[in-house]
Amino acid sequence: MKGLKTTIGTLLGIASTWLILNGLLIVVQTMGRVSGSEFGMLITLASVVSSIALWIGLFGLWVMIPSSTGSDERPVADNGS
Repeated sequence: MKGLKTTIGTLLGIASTWLILNGLLIVVQTMGRVSGSEFGMLITLASVVSSIALWIGLFGLWVMIPSSTGSDERPVADNGS
């Protein structure tokens, strides 16, 4: 499962990077005068929402998969009692 979690984590990082770059590109392209149609804006909005849905789905899978076979349990502190 550790290999699967690493793979999904890598995909999550790639999707996050792509989402950030895509968002920056949309911000730069929509600065200034508006010259597009409402349909073009809806397509852009659908693209952004689908990117967010992909990221959330990958993050959900990454969180649900156990990271190892149980060796990541935290040691209990001994308080002397």
